[in-house]
Amino acid sequence: MMLLAAITLIKCWMGLVWARLSCHRGRMNRSDEDRAITEVIDRLAKQFPRVPAEQVAQAVSQSRPEFEEVPVRDFVPLFVERGAKARLREMA
Repeated sequence: MMLLAAITLIKCWMGLVWARLSCHRGRMNRSDEDRAITEVIDRLAKQFPRVPAEQVAQAVSQSRPEFEEVPVRDFVPLFVERGAKARLREMA
């Protein structure tokens, strides 16, 4: 009986998560992307504490134009982070 209740609860929770994701439809708007890029800068500043915050932001800014024409924006912050991280490693 408890197992059935647990399964029902999990299905209900998964349904709520799925509904939330499908409402978003996998499309990141510019505001979401800007917010994610700000989080990238914060994360990289923590990973590279010896690099001034201005240089971290500049590395991110230099990496972002590479993906300006990408039609699906969801992964742009991830790719920008990887590019900026490579630039910062070259500086360190």
